[in-house]
Amino acid sequence: MSYGNHDYINGNKHPVAYPDNVYIFSKEEVQPFPYQRNGEVLALIYGFSYENRAVVANKVNEFQITDTSVPFHIAMLHGSVQSNTEHDRYAPFQVQELSERHFDYWALGHIHKRQILKETPAIVYPGNIQGRNRKETGMKGCYHVVLNEGTTDLAFIPLQAIQINPLVVNVSPCNSVHEVESVLMEHVNNLTYSTPQLIDLTLISTDQRITKWQQDGRMEEMMELINEATIQSSVWSYIFRYSVSKKVASFDRELYKGDHFISELLYEIDNQSIQPFIAEIYQQKRARKFVERLTIEEEMALKTAVKELLIYELLKE
Repeated sequence: MSYGNHDYINGNKHPVAYPDNVYIFSKEEVQPFPYQRNGEVLALIYGFSYENRAVVANKVNEFQITDTSVPFHIAMLHGSVQSNTEHDRYAPFQVQELSERHFDYWALGHIHKRQILKETPAIVYPGNIQGRNRKETGMKGCYHVVLNEGTTDLAFIPLQAIQINPLVVNVSPCNSVHEVESVLMEHVNNLTYSTPQLIDLTLISTDQRITKWQQDGRMEEMMELINEATIQSSVWSYIFRYSVSKKVASFDRELYKGDHFISELLYEIDNQSIQPFIAEIYQQKRARKFVERLTIEEEMALKTAVKELLIYELLKE
C-alpha cells in the first residue's frame, strides 16, 4: 500500500491499524518489497508513500530493479502523466520513461479514471473503486492481473456499490409533461444494470413549452414521481440531477440580428465570463471545499441556459 496526496503520512491524524498481511511503503524513497511463496521470492514490488501533501519531483529514476534473479518486478506509482492538464500534477512522469525501466507491470494511482496507458509493458490506472460525483461515471473497480513470462493478462472486476451514469433522452415530440414522463419511464426501465444507479439526466427538446413546464414546477414533480417508482427495487435507480438542453430554433438565431436590446443582451452574455460573478464562492472557506470550478463546457452550458431563460421571459407575452 502507498499513501498518496490525500492521505499523506504526516497528515494522518487517525492512522488505521491494518492486519499483518498488509505491507505499507512508509517512506518517500522508492523501496522494494519481496513477495514470497513457499520461501521463494517470486516478485519484487517497488513503491513509496507521500510523506507530505505534494510530491512534485519526477520519481521514475528511483525505480531501479535490484535483483535480476527474481522472476517479476512490479512498480507502484502514485502520480500523473506530465502532459495531463486536467489534474494536479504530482510525481509527474512520461509513459516512455516507465517503459524504459523494464518493469513487468506499472500499477498507477492518483487518476480516478480507468486507463491502460500501454499494454507492453502494462502501464495501468485502474481508477477508483467507487464513483464520487457526476463526473465519475460508469463501472468502477480494480484489475486482476496475471503475470506470466512474456505475457500480462488483465481482467477488470467491477466493485462499485452505486453506479453513476449519464442518460440523454430526446423529448422533442412530447406535447405534455405526461408524455415526457411516459418516455422517461420507458428509457429508465430499459436500462440494464446489476448495481443501484444514480442517473444524471439530460433532456433534449426543440419545444419551447418545456421552459414553461420547468418554471411551473411540473418537471420537478414529474422527476419525483419517477424516482418514487424506481427507488423501491433492491437494485434501484434514482435521477439525482437533470438538465434541459433546448435546441436553438431558427427564430432564436434571428434574434442576434439587428440593433435591438435582445441582440445586444445575447452578444453581451456570449462575450462575458461567468467567473467574476462566482469568484466569491471560491473565496469562502466553507463553500470552496464542496464547489468544483466550472469547466469550459459547463460555463458554456450555463450561458446557454441563461440565454434560453431570458429569451423565454422577454418574449413569452
